[in-house]
Amino acid sequence: ARLAEVDREISQLAAQHAGRVFVLANALDNRMARHEAGSRFGYTDYATIISGWIPADEFQQFQLSLINSFPGVIIQEDLSPANEHDIPVALRKSGWARPYKVFLDMFGTPQYGTMDPVPVISIFFPIFFGIIVGDVGYGLIVLAAVIWGYSGFPGVKALGKVSKSPGMLGALRIVRDGAIASIIFGFLFGEVFGLEAGVGVLSWIPHHVDILGLFYWPFSRIHNDIMLLNITVAIGVLMVTLGFIHGVTLAIRHHNTKELMAKLGLFAAMIGMGTAGAALMNIVGGELLYVGLGIVFIIGIRVA
Repeated sequence: ARLAEVDREISQLAAQHAGRVFVLANALDNRMARHEAGSRFGYTDYATIISGWIPADEFQQFQLSLINSFPGVIIQEDLSPANEHDIPVALRKSGWARPYKVFLDMFGTPQYGTMDPVPVISIFFPIFFGIIVGDVGYGLIVLAAVIWGYSGFPGVKALGKVSKSPGMLGALRIVRDGAIASIIFGFLFGEVFGLEAGVGVLSWIPHHVDILGLFYWPFSRIHNDIMLLNITVAIGVLMVTLGFIHGVTLAIRHHNTKELMAKLGLFAAMIGMGTAGAALMNIVGGELLYVGLGIVFIIGIRVA
């Protein structure tokens, strides 16, 4: 009873003063923002100096807007060289890649002068997702869930309220791409709900089809597990190698000798470890074990 009484008193106070308190709080926030902004600029009684960064292709429009709003304003472009670590980065996302920026946000903005990885992520993430799931049935279920989401999650009010938010639409877009890739790879693997074509209840699906000269034979992940493992390792090696090549290219472009040597040394160490591991698994000749260990040892001594 006492709690209910307190709640009523709070409701009465809110009804009487909430509007005034809200306005005062906004006014104080605005005044604090003005003081903080003023502390970041240089100013005297007759002039104010404001400096900042803007994308080069937006500078002309920015200049025209300032001149129209503040006649007599003086705009000076600073052409002196700047430290690349101090230059902010403005990322521009195309419509199809924008949702994948959420993965970049986990690691931070790339350094100025480097590559925006979001378009690359938007291509390879669905492919890897499709390879992992690789099932027509599960892909269709996920795709149906995405369509349900695009419809506003009918039947679930809590989700319906956020179904049109940018974050939810981006998440649905990522899941949709993964579902489509899963269906495609499920067709290539010949799998529906974990069952292979031509096996059990799916025996009505032939192992191979030759229609109009198009030959289709599903790649069995169950009966070709070692081959699939080798393909997976090959894809990983390719991606890592491309990453190192890109890193070396950037280091050369920016004349960063230290970064260049670090990239080359790390890449050589990975080759050495890979060679030693392959020798231990009898994939290559045993004599290469000592070659790989020697590379790792030399790189380790150099780093130390």
